Amino acid sequence: MKIEVNYAPLFGAARHQGMRLTCLAFAASDLNRMASNAPGDLSPEFLYQQAGSTTPNWQAGEGLYLAPTLLAAGNPGQPLETHYPYQAAAPAFVQAPVPPTDVQLHSSALTAIVPTGDNVIDQIRQGHAVGLILESTETLFYPKDGVVAFSTNILLDRVHAVLAVGLGEAPDGVHHVLIRNSWGVTWGDQGYAWLPKQYIDMHALEAFGR
Repeated sequence: MKIEVNYAPLFGAARHQGMRLTCLAFAASDLNRMASNAPGDLSPEFLYQQAGSTTPNWQAGEGLYLAPTLLAAGNPGQPLETHYPYQAAAPAFVQAPVPPTDVQLHSSALTAIVPTGDNVIDQIRQGHAVGLILESTETLFYPKDGVVAFSTNILLDRVHAVLAVGLGEAPDGVHHVLIRNSWGVTWGDQGYAWLPKQYIDMHALEAFGR
């Protein structure tokens, strides 16, 4: 892969969401970290609980919706992960989280953007990481040599959020974006993999950025 842009070093090792439906909280947390120039990982737990608590009829343990997640990243923002650690299990009740006292909350104005490959590539070239909400395929679960193969066979009711943090070109000339996942370092190449542009064009349901 001929690499044009790579923001992965800004984030470091990929994190692991475990068995919880928190992929959007992780992707948005990392994007907020970059956009707000936070000094370390932001708390996906805080963002998850805050966004969930403002979503009508939301039940604890469910996945998040994009609009309330972006609003929560902007107001109230997020503490560092070290100040509000991630939990292995979902909270039992829906309630707004209370941050520790005297702790800074990092926030940024994130917004939904057009979820096309061309737009995502443009955003990356302009210096921004991009959040993606994707239809899942089996190839997404099993990258080969650090690359997610394009597939038209979607897995029903399996939607997943990742963060696009780089841009490259394969030997055949196909543009790929480097995605940061939240399935730990055993997925792909240390938690990262290259996603072909046509995968975004076919399977991106929503995208978000600055």
